[in-house]
Amino acid sequence: MDALPCDQYVIGIRDAKTGKMMQRTWDRAQVEKSTSWLKRQNALGSDIYFRPASDNYVLVDDLNAAQLAKLRTMGFDPALVTETSNDNHQAWIRLEGVTPEERTALGRGLAQLVGGDPSSAGREHFGRLPGFTNTKPIRKLDNGFQPFVLVREAVGALATKAKELVQWARDTVEDNRKRAAIVATTATPEFGPSPWTKQPRGSAVEQFQAYAKSFVTKTEKAGEPVDWSRIDYKAAQSMYANGWGRDDIAEGIEASAERKRDPAAYAAKTAEAACGSEWAQAKRAETETKLKAEAEAEAQAEARAKTEAEARAKAPVAPKFMPKPPSPF
Repeated sequence: MDALPCDQYVIGIRDAKTGKMMQRTWDRAQVEKSTSWLKRQNALGSDIYFRPASDNYVLVDDLNAAQLAKLRTMGFDPALVTETSNDNHQAWIRLEGVTPEERTALGRGLAQLVGGDPSSAGREHFGRLPGFTNTKPIRKLDNGFQPFVLVREAVGALATKAKELVQWARDTVEDNRKRAAIVATTATPEFGPSPWTKQPRGSAVEQFQAYAKSFVTKTEKAGEPVDWSRIDYKAAQSMYANGWGRDDIAEGIEASAERKRDPAAYAAKTAEAACGSEWAQAKRAETETKLKAEAEAEAQAEARAKTEAEARAKAPVAPKFMPKPPSPF
């Protein structure tokens, strides 16, 4: 705890049988006093977690040695590094003056940057408390024992580029607020026909907004935080899969990227990444194949109808039926 100085710490004890998390908020003295009880809970199969009760510490989870090295190289050197299982680490980065929103943005951004676990980006996420075992069955060692959570580094200092990280987080939060305001004040457009159809397709901007808003709704219904960069990416993927070109997609992104310092560059980069993704390429090919088959079937049906009409036109006309004269009897 010397590496993560704080007035209080939140301790989590996850029950091995029920999976429920018991939480206690203690100062350092209370944590040390309760060590024996925590060891007993751990011996009974419960995992022991912790986090500083402060937004000035950001956790980046599920890192290997190469990813840790990347953090350091970029100036985001951790105050504390723990190894929770073989070559699986958690890094706590120390900053100053961070708000809850900024902390969440930092956790998500750093995880995406180095390939960590984005699900640990929330400010309520725990790290494992060193000195206790990781009771996950899949982490069992070859000798049959569970691995202890070990301290690998305990520098305790602010990250080298702490100021730059905090400023990036503030810019990101402000960008997200601007984008949320744009979506909130924009009427929900309807999805138009694909560019492959013969119907008028509407504008690329309208279609991008339609896709983006649909993903925002799904994200909010799932109770997940809205990551606007991810929304842009998924909307761009969907547009490409349904026949829109890269320039059209970039136009749609740029119109909704007022929050970015360079909307055009951001739009071009996002469109290129989304259009080149394996999922979008596969879906576009699948849709093209389907539409091609439908067009061929339609052409064959039209050809059959034309042939039948020509055959009817050439057929001899049968004489009209002549009724017999009425009988005089």
